[in-house]
Amino acid sequence: MFQETEAVRDSILIVEDEAPLLRLFKTVVQYVLPNHNVVVANGGAAAIQHLQSESAPRVMVLDLAMPYVDGNMVLEYMHNDPRFDNTHVIIVTAVAKRLHQDFRDRVDTILTKPVTPRDLEREIQRCLIPV
Repeated sequence: MFQETEAVRDSILIVEDEAPLLRLFKTVVQYVLPNHNVVVANGGAAAIQHLQSESAPRVMVLDLAMPYVDGNMVLEYMHNDPRFDNTHVIIVTAVAKRLHQDFRDRVDTILTKPVTPRDLEREIQRCLIPV
């Protein structure tokens, strides 16, 4: 399902169905942003469950190609709830064209796999810059 580190001000939700990538992304984010709450969801269904019960994350790192509940379904859930209007979304995918056209304006960045830790860090940091 999902697990949280110690609670702090802003949260970053990482949604990925591949366990090695989920661990890598979590480790990278915890290392470069130690003052943020890092939450992981193993798949889209776990992400929606988390989003239903918790406050909106500041940033979401979202895989698109997942079984059962894919990234487009997670984006659709978020699209219908104004709580997520200020959540930054970073898509991580092997095939960018899987992103449904209706959600392209909802996404801050699309990173194509394989994603380097440096690319992930750069995009998350960019999303956290105050506007």
